[in-house]
Amino acid sequence: MGFKLTKSHIRDKRSRRINYYTLDNFGVFEEISADKKSPDETKKRQKFISWNPWGIDLEINSVRDLSKAYADFLKYNPDVSIVT
Repeated sequence: MGFKLTKSHIRDKRSRRINYYTLDNFGVFEEISADKKSPDETKKRQKFISWNPWGIDLEINSVRDLSKAYADFLKYNPDVSIVT
């Protein structure tokens, strides 16, 4: 869809990484954390959250959810459009 990595940082003593991606004013952040239930340190949990300028957060579980969240964002923000 054209998202760009805007910022990335590590939190909680290097056990959690957060990557911020944006597309115009629409944004998603990815939270990658170690799975504490698993004895294997290589297992990671990923969670994607979308945000918008009004402060509404929405957990993204699939590409369909991401597409719907972005379509809703464009519906409420007709000034924002992608120029190709």
